[in-house]
Amino acid sequence: MRICVYKEKWMVPLKCGTRYIESVFDIPHTYLMLDAKEKLHIDSYKLFDLPNDFSITHLVIREPLSMLEAAIHTDILNERKDKIEDIDEYIKSPYVNKTLNDYTNIGTVHWSPHIWGNLYSFLKNYKNIKIVSIDNLSRFVYEETGIKKYSFPSNYNFQYFTKMKINYSREHIINLIKQTYPTLWNKIIELYEIDKVWYDKIMNGEYLEKINTTTKLI
Repeated sequence: MRICVYKEKWMVPLKCGTRYIESVFDIPHTYLMLDAKEKLHIDSYKLFDLPNDFSITHLVIREPLSMLEAAIHTDILNERKDKIEDIDEYIKSPYVNKTLNDYTNIGTVHWSPHIWGNLYSFLKNYKNIKIVSIDNLSRFVYEETGIKKYSFPSNYNFQYFTKMKINYSREHIINLIKQTYPTLWNKIIELYEIDKVWYDKIMNGEYLEKINTTTKLI
């Protein structure tokens, strides 16, 4: 899973407000190499490989189930540049099947089954990082920069920016997946529940407990 670092200090996983932050600072939404001082991409299992001169001050996070479903919605539909006429058949396609299977092992650009464990391990070693909820993102940006730009979720999703002709909601896609791939969906949720334990520890501040060694990321 890809995580973005902005201005060498704000760590933002995909599906946690990256498009909004990029709109604030007029940074292109691209995976091509840019000026690392403006925006750096890093995989969630490589967080300890950040440049030494970076000083992460904040981590933006999102409620885990909402984040998972948003990631699936994006990964399933993001490759389509035209309107899907038969969503039931498309959900059965090899592309969707492979994408969902990736959620149970290597993950995708938008999701890792170990995302919260990786972030917890990172936070255990960098205790001064403050947690910001995506729900408070526009207020946080204003307090940090003085830039007032309200965040409307529908204006910062992939459909809005790519002008894709998609008329299937996240809820509709998730329900179809549950019906079409019940066993695979249960496996995704099983891994999600295992990893969510680390999200709960983050929210409870347990990463602030003393640690003497660096924890290896998965």
